[in-house]
This record gives sequence, C-alpha cells and structure tokens, in this order.
Amino acid sequence: MIDDEIEIPEEYYGVALVEKLPRIIEDWKKTILTVSHNNDVPAIASFFTILGQITKNFIMIPRGKNVEDSRLHFCWIQTSGTGKSTLWNFMSPVTKQLNDKINKFEGTHGIPIDEDGNELFPHNHYDNFDIIDYTDAALIGYYDRYDNPDFDADDPQSKKFIYKRVAGSLEGNGIAHWDEFEYSGVFKQSQHKENAVVYMNTFMNTMGGDAFIITKKLKEGEVVECRCERSVWATTYPPKHLKNIIADKGVLQRMLVFVREVSEDEQHEMRMAQLKQSGIRDESTQDVSKFVNALFVLYKDVKARYLEVGNDPFKTIEYGEGFSDALVNEYIKMRNYAKSCRPEIREIAQNFITRLNGQLMKLSVLCCIADRRDMKNPTEGFVVTPRHVRQAYILTQQCYSTLVEWLEQSLKVQKESLMEKSKKVEFIQICKSLPKDENGFISKNDLLEGVQRIANISQASAYRYWKNLQHKFEQDKVGRSVLVRLKEGDETQ
Repeated sequence: MIDDEIEIPEEYYGVALVEKLPRIIEDWKKTILTVSHNNDVPAIASFFTILGQITKNFIMIPRGKNVEDSRLHFCWIQTSGTGKSTLWNFMSPVTKQLNDKINKFEGTHGIPIDEDGNELFPHNHYDNFDIIDYTDAALIGYYDRYDNPDFDADDPQSKKFIYKRVAGSLEGNGIAHWDEFEYSGVFKQSQHKENAVVYMNTFMNTMGGDAFIITKKLKEGEVVECRCERSVWATTYPPKHLKNIIADKGVLQRMLVFVREVSEDEQHEMRMAQLKQSGIRDESTQDVSKFVNALFVLYKDVKARYLEVGNDPFKTIEYGEGFSDALVNEYIKMRNYAKSCRPEIREIAQNFITRLNGQLMKLSVLCCIADRRDMKNPTEGFVVTPRHVRQAYILTQQCYSTLVEWLEQSLKVQKESLMEKSKKVEFIQICKSLPKDENGFISKNDLLEGVQRIANISQASAYRYWKNLQHKFEQDKVGRSVLVRLKEGDETQ
C-alpha cells in the first residue's frame, strides 16, 4: 500500500520551511513581521490573497472536468490583540495603491453607468471595502425608485416609476475585508444574516461558470444580479463550539483556515516587541511602494501572457513533469495525518482534505507566478513544477495541522491544569518505562509514539507537547536517529 510507504516528516507538525518560498514572498513576510509579530502564516497568506485576486481574470486551473480560479479566501482565527489588525494596516495601503495602479492601467477609474443611470458591473475596477453592513441592499445592491417625469397616465405603456440599479459592496473586484468575522452569521447565526452566509457560499464558487453570480428577485419584480469576484480576508477571535461550526458551515470549508490560540508567554513576547517601538514614528513608505510595484509587475506579466496565448485562461499556466505526482505525495501526507486524528474529528479532518487539495493547487500556481522575479529566463516563468507544490505545501500543512489540533483540544471535557496540558506526566512515565542504552538514552520516536498511545492524542499533538517540554531533555543523534534522556532534576513527576 502506498500509504505505508510514506513517512510523514517531522516538519509537518511545526513551522515548516521544507522548501524556501519565492524571494518576494519571503521579503513580504519579513517586513510584515516587524509590525505583526510572530504571525508568519497569516503574513504569507496575505501575499497569496492579493496575488490570487489580481490574477484571477487571466488564469483558470483545470482539474479534469472541474476548474478552479486563482482566488484565495483566508480566515484567520486567533486570540484578540495579537496582531491581526496591524497586519491588515500594512496590507490595506498596499492593496489600495495597487488597485489605483491597475485601475489607471486598465482605464477603469470609477463605476461605469449606463444611459439610464444604472451602475454597471465594474469590469476590472478594483477597490477594497470593510464589510460592516449585512443587509441585502448593502451587500448585493438594490434598485432605487424615482418618479418618471415623462409618465403619461393615458398611455398604458408608460411607467409611473423609474428603477435605477445601485451596486452593492460585494460587487466587483478587490479584497473584501471582514475585520469582525464573528458577526457575519457564520459563527453567530441570526435570521438577519442568513442571506450573508448564502451570498458568501455563492461568490466563493469558481469563476469558471455562472455559479459565483448572486441573484435575488425583489418585491418590485426586478432581479438583482451581483457579480462578486472578490477575495475574502476575514479575522476573528477563537469562537466557542468551533467543531460544530466547521462541520456545518460550508463557508469555512471554502476558505483556507488558520486557527491559533496564542499562549500568555507568546502574548508577552508580542507586547514586548510592540513596547520597544514606542516613541518611534516610522513614516517611511518605501516598503509599501516596493511591494505595490512588484505586484503590479506580476499583474502586467500575467496579463501579457494571457494575451499571448490567445486570451485563453487555461493556457496561461503550464504544468511541468512531476507536478501531479507532487500533489499526490502531499495529499497522502495529509490523508495519513487525518487517519491519526481522534475518531471524533476524523471525518471533519478528512472532509477538509478535498478542499485543501484545491487550495494546494492554487497556491502552487501562485508560487510559480511569484517565482518569476527570480527567474533568469522569464519565458520559463509560467510552468508549475514540483518545487512550487512543495512551496505551497508550507502554507497548507500549517493551516491544516493547526485546525486539526484546535479541534482535538476543543473535545476535551475536563479542565486541565497547565502542567496536565503539557503532558509532562505522560512523557516522564513513558521515558521511565522504555529500555535505555548504556548512557541512559531512548529513541525520541519511541517516546512520542508511547505518549500518543497512552494519552490518546494524534501525532501532531504529541509533537507539539514535545516542543513545549524538550528543554527538559538532553538530545543526541546517532545516524538519522534522535536519542533523548531526562535532564538531572527532571526525573520526578
């Protein structure tokens, strides 16, 4: 069986750098981490969200009879006050300036209006907005009613009222920013917001057909048609009952979800980093301009390629030898990982894999595009290789493993002490029971497998507990095997 031939690397459970990301993304991440401390994963995701949005009109990604567009919708669930807003404060001016450049380049400043005064679908017009109003009118638009000055009561064909289309905030292109996603209706359901959830499910459908277009018939008989081609950047704090929300809500399954509860010690480190910047005003716009220009160049490059291949979005990107094999390899890792989960969440974990396969393919394409800036021969910059798959996997594996771990933790009924959470007792128990070499060392793999067994936790959780406790162990390496033993003074429970 192929499953048995795949060994899940240790990096899968931590912050993996199995394959270095394209230089532009690494530079972007490094810059963001100066303002939004320790938020590596969302920093990387923010770049992909922007790049996927501005290239979506030029790329369609085939999956047999199915198709994906390049948009990435990201949901960041994390402890309050840990850098979500500060990351957006860097991301927002970049996207706004980039929108202006694209609109100027395409000649699409402002929303076009037809001869009757109706707002038209602003094709290629980019803007950002913060979603704060969840009414149908605000989201998908409406028709304003006016008295017809030319109304003739004696003419049966004459209309007493004129209806003019007003575009909703979802209309068009750009980033849809949900700063308080908990109020969207996804986490806190209410009748008023049910439609908002339906709309999100709709416009997140692939742009390969008409399934992403939102339609609603109004009381007046008019039909509102909203073409939302936006990408969602959503943030919220960790809600209660996340397991049920994830299992029941299709919205989250269409997004790349990153869940993280920041410990008190890490929050302290973040606050210290912020305090060290106190009294210092950085008015430099150099970083913003650098990334705006870099992304704009990528936009023009992809569009030029799209025009070169005859305006066929399926031909913009090519897929090199070994591409599908690389996808299969990463899928098997995720499948094996899901199989190691607790039975209560195994089905949810496995269901997410189908969506993640699509995300992995999108991100591989976006890595290929970002990689163009480092290519010696730019003509080769539209071929997706196994290396791009491995680069994309950095983001998908981290999001997936943190989500699964969160689900596992949410299942625990009993209130545990901090020491119990760290599983120190189990680690010491297993460490004492295993046979040792002449120097008192045991296999690290045997230790983790033992803890996983007696604590009834997944491989991911066992490894993360180990990361919290490894300072209590001495380590040695013989060949490829890692050996460990308790330090003096840590032998007691």
